[in-house]
Amino acid sequence: MTSPQGPKKQQPGVGLYPTAEATSFIADVGGQRSYFPTDDAYCQSWFFPRYAGGKLHEPAASEFLVDSLTPESVFVDVGAHIGYFSILAAHTARAVFAIEAQESLIGRIHRNVVANHLTNVHTIMAAVGNSTGFVSMPKTATASTGVTTDRSGNLVPMLRLDDYFSGDLVPTHIKIDTEGFEYQVLQGMTEILKSKPILLLEVHHGMKKYGHSVGDMLNLLLGMGYAITPLQHRNAQGKASQISLQTILGRGNFMAICRPNDGVTPLSGPTLTAPKTHTAAAQDPADSHDN
Repeated sequence: MTSPQGPKKQQPGVGLYPTAEATSFIADVGGQRSYFPTDDAYCQSWFFPRYAGGKLHEPAASEFLVDSLTPESVFVDVGAHIGYFSILAAHTARAVFAIEAQESLIGRIHRNVVANHLTNVHTIMAAVGNSTGFVSMPKTATASTGVTTDRSGNLVPMLRLDDYFSGDLVPTHIKIDTEGFEYQVLQGMTEILKSKPILLLEVHHGMKKYGHSVGDMLNLLLGMGYAITPLQHRNAQGKASQISLQTILGRGNFMAICRPNDGVTPLSGPTLTAPKTHTAAAQDPADSHDN
């Protein structure tokens, strides 16, 4: 029975059948819209409030990835988390491999794949490094835990990318975000690096706990013929900008776009190349404070 005041007006997208727009974070990258359901507490808190108002996660890297992919691309997402970059890539790429070691995040990747009606995303529950075996990972979702020797979590297999990808499945694009374990991931893919895939690399100063510095990793890539462009995460308006290598190395973690140093159109902003600036890259400023 209708109340004297008339039926209550329903808010758009709220009710028995909420729309994707009402229950998802929407990443609009160059007109390409990707949906990420936020009706669970973890995803809700991860996206909001920091990405409210149309802001993107890693905007410069997101835009670069979407612009650089073709229908023949093979994208590998190492440390896929909830599959943000995997979903962005899957709208264009031939195949996407989302590799994530935390069991609770695998289900969220699957949800995001379904929400975007994608059929070319392959999820792999594993850690990635320079050896094979088993490592312990947290049982609950977290965005900031790397490989650990703590046996209280889930034991998951560790793989080397060189052992997994070959032939027609050589990756053209690889994103790596492994909370300080990035150097070991690169060591396990030296054959793949010879084919010069484009890398989106999250650089963590926490890699020191695994025995390597930022300078070690930059020199490895420079020696393989890469040009490295560091990117700032976000400014106050949610937009990314490029800043000097020395500034960002002294500040903390950063995202870098790594491309073959073979005459490709340079990105705007400071780009590190070998051999001219090789020496500058070798010294991590943070190392000078160590005793």
